Amino acid sequence: MIVTSAYEPREHSLAFHARQERFGVMVMHRRAGKTVMCINDLIDKAIQCKLQMPRYGYIAPFYRQAKDVAWNYLKYYAEPLIEKTMESELSVRLKNGALIRLYGADNPDSLRGVYFDGVILDEYGDMSPRLFGEVIAPTLADRKGWAVFIGTPKGPNHFYDLWQDASDPSAGWFYRMLKASDSGIIDAQELQMLAKMPGSDEDTFRQEFECDFSAAIRGAYYGKQLNGLEHQMGSYPWNPDRPVVLAFDIGYSDDTSIWFAQTNGREIVIIDFFTAAGLSVSDVLNMLRSKPYAYGSFYLPHDAKNKSFQTGKSVRELMMADGAMTRIVPSLSVQDGIQAVRQTLPNVYFNTNNPEVKMGVNALRVYQREYDDKKRIFKESPKHDWASNPADAFRMLALALNPASVKRASQTLNVKKPESVVSNVLHLENLWKDRETRRSTGRI
Repeated sequence: MIVTSAYEPREHSLAFHARQERFGVMVMHRRAGKTVMCINDLIDKAIQCKLQMPRYGYIAPFYRQAKDVAWNYLKYYAEPLIEKTMESELSVRLKNGALIRLYGADNPDSLRGVYFDGVILDEYGDMSPRLFGEVIAPTLADRKGWAVFIGTPKGPNHFYDLWQDASDPSAGWFYRMLKASDSGIIDAQELQMLAKMPGSDEDTFRQEFECDFSAAIRGAYYGKQLNGLEHQMGSYPWNPDRPVVLAFDIGYSDDTSIWFAQTNGREIVIIDFFTAAGLSVSDVLNMLRSKPYAYGSFYLPHDAKNKSFQTGKSVRELMMADGAMTRIVPSLSVQDGIQAVRQTLPNVYFNTNNPEVKMGVNALRVYQREYDDKKRIFKESPKHDWASNPADAFRMLALALNPASVKRASQTLNVKKPESVVSNVLHLENLWKDRETRRSTGRI
């Protein structure tokens, strides 16, 4: 059967469609047609697949986004080949039995337990850096499936790291960067107008149209400041002679994030970072036991005092029962916490030789204000995405280890200092000092 496609690939798409590499990265400017290109690549690969029951996926940062930007394209371009359309799950089954489905990275559980022969991650910089390694890579393993990461720069984050790695010829990846000034898709006069549009600025234009990873992210709280602190990122290893303090953001329906820090009273060294979803307090404590650190205070957010319906105890009580020295961080507004972070960052050194710390720094770089598309202005509230929990945990760290910022915020608000910074609680110096004894009693 001969099928005529409505798709007419642009010149820059030809090499992409003809690639032989299993993995690839495409950095593309806005309005370059990447979604249409990606959807048609999935269709093309699906109809050519010789395996039984081929399965392909398109993943956007949010499920609603996948539906808005790609669903109509998929139905339109695949229409001559479709045997069945399943609107409720945003999927089509082609006449050769291949399935193509759209997903959102905001629901990683929908990606577990399936397999893929190929998958495209669109706007990968807006997704959790753990998504591919922990969730998607296993779905490709048994069938040797391929993956392509595609998007527009969002600062020097994990998408940038991936681009750097892929652009090393020895990596064996397909890689391309398409800038607006090179593609010819948008003419020079239009680009000049876009650069001068109200609400635009040089950084935004460089990021969106010239694929500049170094440009500050529009609306980012700490992006420019972190760009100026590159000299404080590098090899700052753990000092076994000092206790390690922890700052938490407790995840109930999303990630629990933890920063591991050491301080001499002024400088703060970030030696480690952790974030994961679906963990109980017991899971977190077991993870902490697996690390070699001697722990000091656990700095917890205000809601750690709330009792759980299931256990009748709070997170704080469960940690204290295990011997942790817990301190509840003063309950100030998010904006006051953000100011505390800004005041604290000049004294922070990040051990980015640890890839976990590097991932945490990337989260801080992309943490930004919510944008109102209708009013074309930034809201006061932060955008809730994968970077939110690491950023919230870092607010706890700043409020805990920079008392001066708490004092200034409290004076501005004219509020009393919360009871929460407690000192007469169980000390951690005896916690986990004898693991063999704990094992013999059944506690670990």
